[in-house]
Order: sequence, then C-alpha cells, then structure tokens
Amino acid sequence: DTIPSRVFWKDLNLKYLGCNKPFYQDAGLSSENEIIGKDDYMMGWRNEAERYRADDLEVIRTGIPRIGYEEPQTTPKGDKIWLRTSKIPLKDEKGTIIGVLGTYEEITQSKKALEEKAKLQLQLLQAQKLESVGRLAGGVAHDFNNKLQVIIGNTALAISDVEPGSSVYNCLEQIHSAALQAADLVKKLLGFARKQVIKPVVLDINTTVSTTISMLRSTLPESIDLLWTPGVNLWKVEMDPVQLDQVITNLVINAKDAITSGKGRITIKTQNVILDDEYCKKHQDIVPGRYVELSIIDNGCGMSRDVLDHLFEPFFTTKDPSRGTGLGLSTVYGIVKQNKGSISVYSEIGKGTAIKIYLPALEEKEEEIKPIKTFVKPKLESGSETILVVEDNEMVLTSVRTILQRLGYKTIFATNAKDALEIIQKYNQKIDLLMTDVVMPDMNGKELYQEAKKICPGLKVLFVSGYAAEILEEDGFTGGHISFLSKPFSDETLANAIRNALES
Repeated sequence: DTIPSRVFWKDLNLKYLGCNKPFYQDAGLSSENEIIGKDDYMMGWRNEAERYRADDLEVIRTGIPRIGYEEPQTTPKGDKIWLRTSKIPLKDEKGTIIGVLGTYEEITQSKKALEEKAKLQLQLLQAQKLESVGRLAGGVAHDFNNKLQVIIGNTALAISDVEPGSSVYNCLEQIHSAALQAADLVKKLLGFARKQVIKPVVLDINTTVSTTISMLRSTLPESIDLLWTPGVNLWKVEMDPVQLDQVITNLVINAKDAITSGKGRITIKTQNVILDDEYCKKHQDIVPGRYVELSIIDNGCGMSRDVLDHLFEPFFTTKDPSRGTGLGLSTVYGIVKQNKGSISVYSEIGKGTAIKIYLPALEEKEEEIKPIKTFVKPKLESGSETILVVEDNEMVLTSVRTILQRLGYKTIFATNAKDALEIIQKYNQKIDLLMTDVVMPDMNGKELYQEAKKICPGLKVLFVSGYAAEILEEDGFTGGHISFLSKPFSDETLANAIRNALES
C-alpha cells in the first residue's frame, strides 16, 4: 500500500481478487473490499474495459508477460489519463496460471511533456525547412531579376524602334508583358524569402483592412458573405501597408476558393491580445508581449493534416494549375515573419479554416518612421548630368547604358566597387549620381557608397537590386534620403528614379 505504483490481481474470469491502496483510490473506492468480485465493466474506466480484458486474456492464454506498454484510461471523474502498464500471469504454488497480476503508474504529465517537445521539434524543423527554402528562393530571385532586367530593358528599347501595329511590334509587346508577369512572380518569391525592400509606417490595421475589404467585396460571388468585425481601440503596428494589403487579399482569395458549394461565409476580425509565456513556449517563433491579432475565418472545405504540413511551402497548391501558383500563402508567411509576427492555422475537413496572424503592437509613444523613397511618376524624365553606374552583370550594364544614353545622360561604368572608387577619385565633383547594384562581390553597394562619400561628400546615390532589403536595413541604414530601385525595372521607371535621386 505504500508504493506509488498501482497493483491489482484478477482471477481467470477477470474478476478482481484484490488491489493495493493507490489502485482503489484511483478507482474512487474507499477500501480494497469494494473491488473484490467486480470486473472492468463495473469500474469508472468501463469504456476501456474491452481493451483491458483483451490484454488480460492474452497474458493468461500465452503465459507471456506484457511489460511497460502505454494505454489511456478514463477516470471516475471523466478525465483522460495515460498509464504505463505491465501484466504477468498469476500462478499458484504449482505454477498453474490462475489469473493475471498487473501494475501501472500514471505518466500523463511526462507524456504531455514529450508530446510538447515533439511538437516544438516539429515546429523547429518546419521553420528551418522554410528558412532553407526561403534562402534558395531569394538567391534564385536575385539571379532571375538580372535576367529579367535584360529582357525588359532591351524589349522596351526595341519597341521604341519598331513601327506600332507591326507583327514584330506585337511580338515584342508580348515578350515585354510576359517578362513583367515573371517579375511579379519573383516579387512573390522575395516576399516569401523576406528579401524585398519594405516601406514600414505606423498603421491602424482597421483602416487598412476596411479599405481592402471594400475592394474585395466586388470580387466575391453573391453566395459568399464577407463579414468584418473590427476590434475596439486597436493598438498600432509598424508595417508596410502594401504588405498588409497583400496578406488580406491572399487570405480572402484562398478562403473564397475553399468555399466550393452552398452559402459561404468569410469573417475578418481584429483584436488586441497579450501573448504570454505559455503560448510562446508552444510557438518558438514569437516572444511574449502585446500583439494585434488579424483573423480570417471561412466555412469552406477545410484542409487535411498533410496539406497543413506543406501549407506555406512555395509552389505547393491544391488548386488547378490554371487557378494558382502556390505562392499566395508562402508570400503571407514571408511577410508575417519579416514583420516579426506569427501565424497559426486551424482547419477541419468539411468545417472550414481559421488563420490567425499576430503582429507586434507598437509602444504608445512610438512615432512613424520615414519610408524608403520610391518612384511613381509616370512621366519619362531626361537629363544631362553625369552618372556613374556600378553593375557586375555585363548584360544588365549594357541595357542600362543604352537607356541612359537615350535619355541624354553622360555615363561612366564600372563592374566592381574597386574600379568605381578609382573613377570617383579621378572625376571627384564631376559625378552627379552614383547608381550602384547592392549585391556585389568583395564590397556591396552600401559599403561602396560609404567609401565614395569620403572622397565626394555631396555625392547622391541610387541603389539598385532585386535582393537588398536586409543589406539596406541593417544598422538603421534607411530613411527618406535613401533612393532605391527594384529590379527588374522599365525605362520609364529608371528615368523617374534617376530624376528623383538627383533632385532629392
């Protein structure tokens, strides 16, 4: 009676012959005598009686013990617990089997701890997997952007030299259009890889969601209701509003596609939440604190466990190839992670899906930051200033040189930072603008600009890359004075970027 393990013994008919004190206390009884003559059907764990009896009969029939196996049990109070059980044949003095002797100990807490550890390990593996895919996607996107820049730049130049309406003109227009679509695909890859340059501002999520919803309503069929429940006194977040719009649009489109029949419903909700240590222990990618929760809930077809395991992987999709690229949710994942947030998904087949996004709330006195400068002027600008272009890709360099010369600029070119610094030393104040790629071997564009300013303090800069967010943003190297142009770009975008940088 003093040992912590529960001990019991039964006869050949599986009636209880006796037990120790911990066992009858588990059974909700006050003494050993109350259990004698009863079977498992008469106990609080009657729902497990068939399984227990099958184990007992197997031990009696074979004479082979069963040692240290795990099994569930329902307590008299209705709670589910886990046991580690051992059963051996009960024998008389002659060695004849006369029943079964069993012992068990409760392992509910240790089993929960192991399950929690396994869950966290799975989350870590999934995060590492997505991080690896993200690095690969970012690297591919960078190289792909250089190729697209050559295609877009040269087709734009060729189009300007061809008679509109001709067969060649039409072919070039199609090539140009396809390249722009490919560029949009690359942007989504960069979104997943968290390498895109962002323009964060202080946001009231409710305002952005309301604007996005007003545009999305017209894209939904009449059979789907879009419900909007904004949180009261919502905390502010710091985020690029374009990214937030991407997140909402992608999630609503996925919710719409999941509603395949009958009356559908999509609900968007926001609220303030405080995530505690307990929540963060189960989600390794987030720290305790104040967050704004954005939820998108649908009553669609739901997702299986296998689909959920691959949900955020680039190009993974359950849709017909003509209806999706498989980049929508991976883009959402990348955006959320880039903004130091967390995303969780709950789904049941036939019932629907709930996706919850947690974005860090700003401190009350935090002020809006200055976004990186972008260029939206539609007018094609020209000039006569001197521009030093630094680009390690020869094909991109050739394309940019042709465009700038047509725009009237005096151009000097270098394929690496070392040559660029020698040119700046030679020309000094005669160079009006440094246009440099950000990702280069030996010395990146940021480091080049810092060295160039030592020679020519008033030198203006235009950074160019398709893979530059972390290089520009580290050490606080962002702000209104920084001009940035994302590859691939059109001749109009380049022209406007040059003028904006020169006039800043």
